[in-house]
Amino acid sequence: MASATRPMQIGVFLPNGGANMMGGKTSRWRDILALAQQVEQAGFDFVAVLDHFDDYREGWSTLAALAATTSTITLLSYVTCTTYRNPALVAKIADTVDEISDGRLILGLGAGDSPSEHHAYGYPTDRLVSRFEEALGIIRTLLREGHADYRGEFYSVNNCELHRKGPRPAGPPILIGNLGGKRMQRLTAQHADIWACSLPLTNNTLAGVDGPLADMRAACERHGRDFADLGKMVELVVQYPGGRAHEWAGSESWSHGALPLIEGAPNQVAETLLAFHAKGFDYANIWVEPCDASGFEQLARALEAFDRLSAAHMG
Repeated sequence: MASATRPMQIGVFLPNGGANMMGGKTSRWRDILALAQQVEQAGFDFVAVLDHFDDYREGWSTLAALAATTSTITLLSYVTCTTYRNPALVAKIADTVDEISDGRLILGLGAGDSPSEHHAYGYPTDRLVSRFEEALGIIRTLLREGHADYRGEFYSVNNCELHRKGPRPAGPPILIGNLGGKRMQRLTAQHADIWACSLPLTNNTLAGVDGPLADMRAACERHGRDFADLGKMVELVVQYPGGRAHEWAGSESWSHGALPLIEGAPNQVAETLLAFHAKGFDYANIWVEPCDASGFEQLARALEAFDRLSAAHMG
């Protein structure tokens, strides 16, 4: 069970697809379920499911199945590209998964960062932020108010209603991932419950979060949002022996040069997590290498150390 007194919620990505994603293997559903139940039992706060199509299990089917087969852990869509599905349908799917999970969903949304997926599935690639803004308005209105009637440039809904809303009157919290663009920062400041500070912005370093934090704070000030009221999630990579992050950290797919990795004994990793919390982050979303039972077991020791150290600091 997750700790009710933990100062920062800590979760992990699940390997819901991708060749060699799970410690050098491709995961099956039974693997994903076993890992989710393992991290739930270990006391992590949430699991994140990637919503991609290239060589991945479909994200929302996976989340629905996890909602029915776990009992306490929060489920995060990280992140749903709004061009992949009709926005009213996204609201309906999210509302349904929130119902199945009894209110354990965080709805992560973004404008999209995968041209190959858009091309392969025939989705539009132009004006993605404008499309996102319209989609976000429909999704948020349906989840918060249960009704939307809107005719825009890209999307329309006609007297659309969520007749059977889930366990939370205002729907699940909305997380927005952005890569630092001014318009996405504005939409995050205006509409998000949680902001995801992603790996390309920080390069997996403590110093790397300073710029994005300052930019997001400025965006909140420009648009009348209390920065303290915005949840803040940092995306991290933690590597243990046998992990494969070094194989992609310096690859051409990572355009920021070799990725520094967070490594070390449980107390070292825990101290690093505490340092990110001290910067102002409420959530740490961790990609573990190896992304399998052994990697999660090692990270669980760091989670135990984090709880001990944070309790000592608060005491």
